[in-house]
Amino acid sequence: LLPYPVSNLVLDVVLLLLYLGIEATRIFFGSKGNLCQRKVPLSLSLALTVPAAALAVYYLLLQTYSLRLEAFLSAILLLFYGLELLLGFLALLSFSRCCIPGTGGAGAGAARKATGALCKRLTTSSEFITQFQPIQRQI
Repeated sequence: LLPYPVSNLVLDVVLLLLYLGIEATRIFFGSKGNLCQRKVPLSLSLALTVPAAALAVYYLLLQTYSLRLEAFLSAILLLFYGLELLLGFLALLSFSRCCIPGTGGAGAGAARKATGALCKRLTTSSEFITQFQPIQRQI
């Protein structure tokens, strides 16, 4: 019922679609980097957090029409982005300092290849869960 200028509508929809693409890519790389303990995908996820946070600020402050609930949820989202950046940097530090079993000594090449092959096969968290369901049942 409120007047919505066409240029603002186009801008809001285009930015929303861009936000969707950035967020999906960010979550994919973040989960893959975290599950496989890889620095590059996790770094990409942290780098994509910055434009995602910028778009969240746009939807918090500059959107044409905004509800109070929407502003409240956007503020909470920004807090989670900040927490994610902090914990992501801590994870990167731990990945660079940790010693993966099988990286030294006899049979190191085989263990490294097995770990790399497993991480290449895991593309989503659902595949990860189905891959390790028998282990969870035993515990």
